[in-house]
Amino acid sequence: MIDLSLIVFLLVISAAAFYRSLQSIRAGSLNFFPTIGWILGMVVPFAFEWWFFETPVKYTQFAGITLFLGLFFSTDWLSANIIKTRKHALQTPGQIERTSLISRRTAYIFIATSIALIATHLSLTQNIPLLESLLNNESRAADIANRYNYYRGFTSFWLLPYILSLNVFLFSIPVLIYLLHKKCWVSSFLFFCICVLYAISGNTKSQFVIIMVQLALVYIYIRPDAQRLLIRFFQLAFAVYLVLCVYNGFVIKNDIAGVPAESAARINVPDNHIGDYYRMSDAFMQREGLMVFRKPDTQLRYYFYRCIITPVEVSARWYQYFDEFPVTKIEFSRQILDSRTHSLTHPSNAVGKWAYVERFPKNFYPVMHAYASIDADSYGRFGIAGWVAAAIVYALMRLGFAVFYHPHSLFRRIFYGSAMAIIGSLAPSSSIQALVLPNALGTILAAMIVLYFIEKRAWEKDITPPTTAL
Repeated sequence: MIDLSLIVFLLVISAAAFYRSLQSIRAGSLNFFPTIGWILGMVVPFAFEWWFFETPVKYTQFAGITLFLGLFFSTDWLSANIIKTRKHALQTPGQIERTSLISRRTAYIFIATSIALIATHLSLTQNIPLLESLLNNESRAADIANRYNYYRGFTSFWLLPYILSLNVFLFSIPVLIYLLHKKCWVSSFLFFCICVLYAISGNTKSQFVIIMVQLALVYIYIRPDAQRLLIRFFQLAFAVYLVLCVYNGFVIKNDIAGVPAESAARINVPDNHIGDYYRMSDAFMQREGLMVFRKPDTQLRYYFYRCIITPVEVSARWYQYFDEFPVTKIEFSRQILDSRTHSLTHPSNAVGKWAYVERFPKNFYPVMHAYASIDADSYGRFGIAGWVAAAIVYALMRLGFAVFYHPHSLFRRIFYGSAMAIIGSLAPSSSIQALVLPNALGTILAAMIVLYFIEKRAWEKDITPPTTAL
């Protein structure tokens, strides 16, 4: 009875927050997109799998998910009010021209930087995973190893992977949106082809999906008819989400019953999640052929498994792992002293080995990293103090985006929309440090601050500069 009451409570407050967030979407705003992303990416899947999770650890996860739901909604609400109540004076013709000139120069710099980063990456890597997979018909383990080396195999300069990851979020997507907004169709198409080819070169679906979703969402957001288009976008996305949840809700019982008992008994943790049953099904997890060419029911199961339930299941494993093997020495570093193996390792790798590699060696590479949500990562590293620290950092960053937003600055509008899209789509599977650094929220905020001072100085000048053609 207590379990049911907790889930009903969580769903009721989520429904209220979701309703308020949809009102913002109807007004053509992305202010509440982080709240929407958290509800659909964590709250609903958590309620869906509540009875699969281990007691009493799931109550801690319940507290973390509820706490961050309140954090996302409250900071979204405060940010919306900051943007709404701040008075932005109408720009003079000279200020409009200066703003346009700054945007053009920013676009040129970002295009050059993006192409330079792509060229640097390709010149340093020893192989391209997509080509290796197509030409050599590599096994799944070899494919994962190639992808890891492609993105993380730069031992001589450990910061390089983080710099390369900025290319998608900070340079490529904002420039593409700018070019589309300015109707530079040829330039948009050429740069889009470069970005897409680079994104799929690593043979990962996530980079391509991130580019397409963020590109569509933010481009719609900055259009004059954003109010109508955002509603259509979310209606389509929500319809797909409902289809995946409803279909799998009906078939999951049969899927679980279809797994042999000896397979279900061989894993070494006390509970099986829905994703574990999928991994134990050889027919479901076979990797031959592209997913788009498989049967529709297999596709529905796969995308439900990969996009909806995996983030909450990985986070549940984090809560389990660090409840059983807590961090004994708190350090502000990437690695921890793993109390299970008594070795220094990244916590995502420690959880990944324990929860997935050791149980499903055919499905995962030994260096597999299981990245958790913002609440699970902060709790796993520092306990309740981690929740507090992550909440403070996030709140300051989220409010900073609202403070430095300006409706007359095109690139600051693009950056704001990009930040909301990143938080809403990646918070269920990213730590606070991942959001700030490799997922570029910290750099996007810094870019907004720099543009604020550049544009402020330009707007204060009285002389109107000559018109510069694009």
